[in-house]
Amino acid sequence: MSRFEVRPGQHRPNPLRAGVIVLALAAVVNYAGYTKSVPLLPDSRELVRADFARAAHARAGTVVRVFGVEVGEVTKVERAPSGRGARVTMRIDKGEGVDLRRDARGALWWRTMLGRNMYIELDPGSRSAPALGDAVIPTARTQSQVEFDEWLEPLDEDGRRGMRAMVTEFDRALARPSQPRAAIERLAPAMRELAPAIDAFSGERRGDLARLVAGTSRAMGALSRDEAALAGLITSADVAFGVTAAKRSDLGAMLRSAPPAMRETRRTMARLRATVSLLDPLARDFRPGARALEPSLRSARSAMRAATPVLRDAEPLLAALGPGVKRLRTASESGIALVGGLMPTLELFNGRITEWAASFDPETKRIRTYALLGPLFNALSSIASPLDGSSNLIRMETTSATTAGSPCASWFAAGQQADCKAIFDALTALLGATP
Repeated sequence: MSRFEVRPGQHRPNPLRAGVIVLALAAVVNYAGYTKSVPLLPDSRELVRADFARAAHARAGTVVRVFGVEVGEVTKVERAPSGRGARVTMRIDKGEGVDLRRDARGALWWRTMLGRNMYIELDPGSRSAPALGDAVIPTARTQSQVEFDEWLEPLDEDGRRGMRAMVTEFDRALARPSQPRAAIERLAPAMRELAPAIDAFSGERRGDLARLVAGTSRAMGALSRDEAALAGLITSADVAFGVTAAKRSDLGAMLRSAPPAMRETRRTMARLRATVSLLDPLARDFRPGARALEPSLRSARSAMRAATPVLRDAEPLLAALGPGVKRLRTASESGIALVGGLMPTLELFNGRITEWAASFDPETKRIRTYALLGPLFNALSSIASPLDGSSNLIRMETTSATTAGSPCASWFAAGQQADCKAIFDALTALLGATP
């Protein structure tokens, strides 16, 4: 290595060698800048092919863009193998991160309104689709810029005459600058209101506007394929606009009332939000109970299924019971009055009579009154026939025995009358009247 060391006094510069090295480096840099590849190194670009129906102004060097960013250029334009259209070969820089998929799309557009200067816009496609690989983007997923002569080609003689008249009138209108200036000044307030809407057309994500234009193009193409349907659509739109114009006062009133309605709606939604925030904890508390009810509901569902045939069989019986239920309702109205009349007697029975029947006999203090009533009514039933109409006297056959526990207990001689006034006094006190 000592041979390559610089020794003081012995080093001799070589200007020719240094110049050759500088020129070689400059050539490499220029070539790399022009072709975006470095000589003697692997190419960092990939080839993409697409078939276009028309590619008259596309040529080698035409810019290729993805979402408006330049990612490559066209390397070759040739006739498509099918004999219809053109096949465009593009070289895409791999460092731009372009990931083309099988549903990728391509479009050949003007770079300026004057035409001629073109560029190709690529839509990479959806991430769910397979990678494009060596496949060719077909004509069905490509489109070309419509030239002005192609746009005028479908016009008949009347259409061309109208186009010439429009151009002539434009020339007359622009002959005096004051009139276009006045029109622009009058349009300025509307343009300020329209500006936010135009900004919204750009969408929320990159490429939304391009997708909108492509979708509109497809919609216009579908409309142009059926002229009768398009004529019907225009006629229906004319009728709809006429009805709208006739109802402009009602529409104006609705639009004037819309802001207050929206304010009330916002207030209602704010209150509803507060209510929902209060209901959320309650719903969380109800959740365990709802889970616990699930087995019961499942059993109830089974019971309802089992009861359905029974109810179906009982339906004729229920239908036949209709007249009887109506008559029962009439009878119940009369019964309500009867029960109302019996209520004082029932209250008396539940009060004083029940209390008296549950009390003990005052003589024995061992037997309750309701236990004495059985023998009493048995005796009264047996002697009912000798009852005469003189006051409270009952004729009965007596013996020298004592009727123990009876309210009429006494010594009787044969043929005597027993005075049961104590019984009638008790009943009078209980019932409130003489029996």
